[in-house]
Amino acid sequence: MGLQAGSALLARLPELKAMLEKTGGKLGPVVEYPSYPEAYADLANKRLDYVINVVISVNDLAKAKPKVFAKGLAVSGPGYMAWPIPKNSPQLLAYMTKFMNHMKETGKLAELQKKWFGETYDNLPTEAITSPEQFHKLAGL
Repeated sequence: MGLQAGSALLARLPELKAMLEKTGGKLGPVVEYPSYPEAYADLANKRLDYVINVVISVNDLAKAKPKVFAKGLAVSGPGYMAWPIPKNSPQLLAYMTKFMNHMKETGKLAELQKKWFGETYDNLPTEAITSPEQFHKLAGL
């Protein structure tokens, strides 16, 4: 199994291990790569069984090279991508939260997600994630 060294996905490996154990499987050796292109090259050359990456990147890869790569099953619970907003900018945080909720309510967010990511993400938080504890709770960690 391969993934990028230092990736946040390393912290999600215990979830994958637990999922595999429930079905009698086990997590094999983990190979950390400097970047994903090296991991994908090893996957294409059958030196790995699978590579773990975020769903958006996997969708893009499978779409670009459908004869070489396919999207597998999710290997962890939900996770969330975000952009940082300075702590001393509560007005900006409130504006962006309101904007994203408006985009979700009008269906525009789902439309853009489908166009650019190939699928929609319907269970996104409706409030800003402002602490690690809040993220861990939402992600089921």
